[in-house]
Amino acid sequence: MYDAVDIGAIPVTALAVAGYVDGQWPTLDRLVKAFPRARHISIATRATSVAEILDVESGDARDDEVVAWLELAHHHGVTRPGLYASLARWAQLLAVTHRAGWRRPRIKVWVAHWTGQPHICGPSCGAHFTTNAGATQYEGAAPGRPYDTSLATRTFLKV
Repeated sequence: MYDAVDIGAIPVTALAVAGYVDGQWPTLDRLVKAFPRARHISIATRATSVAEILDVESGDARDDEVVAWLELAHHHGVTRPGLYASLARWAQLLAVTHRAGWRRPRIKVWVAHWTGQPHICGPSCGAHFTTNAGATQYEGAAPGRPYDTSLATRTFLKV
């Protein structure tokens, strides 16, 4: 699965692409047109926007907005809403969602863990991460490869 600010940089063979519905670089609509046969994953940066995934990192949604966003997305027909965050933040996010009754596998888990090696994060990744991710972004954009790369499970890619 790929995501990028410059969607023209994404390999044309991509089977799954992720794009933003809001924020500084709303790319989802252009991704749908450019990759009509790919699985399209929508990402929100604001807790007031509806998408499949909420980006929970500095400058985007905050931990205290996660539960309300899960309810909003679910209310608008997102069967299994999910969260994207760095590995270091997931222990806190899982505690917050668990307390509110949003337990795995009711939510999708997309972890940023830039090891450069394709993998799906699990407890062996450390940082008190106690579950298995549905997707792991293992590579960020770099010179010559201006897109982020994630490995995703079939379950994560299911609508």
